[in-house]
Amino acid sequence: MNKANRTRRPALTALLVATTLLAFVAACSSDSEPEGLSAPTNLTATAVSENRIDLTWSGTYTRTAAKGVSRAATYESGFRVERSATSATSGFALAVVTEGTTFSDTSVSASTQYWYRVRAFDQEGPSDWSSVGTATTPASLFATP
Repeated sequence: MNKANRTRRPALTALLVATTLLAFVAACSSDSEPEGLSAPTNLTATAVSENRIDLTWSGTYTRTAAKGVSRAATYESGFRVERSATSATSGFALAVVTEGTTFSDTSVSASTQYWYRVRAFDQEGPSDWSSVGTATTPASLFATP
């Protein structure tokens, strides 16, 4: 083997490795990954009674399949509903909804303001939070003396 061939082989090998790496990076780019979940929208909290607030929102918990994939992926999924009785930014915790886009909170107290937020989730991770919805329960019909 002559000296010119020995010099070109490492350069050719490096070029093949770089080309393969670029092809791999392109295949793994954001264009080929599933899109993230969208945050739920139109969250509405309605005080129905002194001990019940109904929530409704719009949204889906279906993740969009990657570009070039012929079928949509199926995921375990749902919505996480959180409530706070202290502010619109802290103290949240409540329930998981696996079917539909409604929830009735029956663990509320009379004459109390509550803040709610909702996010979609699946095994790939959660969406962003919805905007915060708020409702105040009416006073109790049975006031204590």
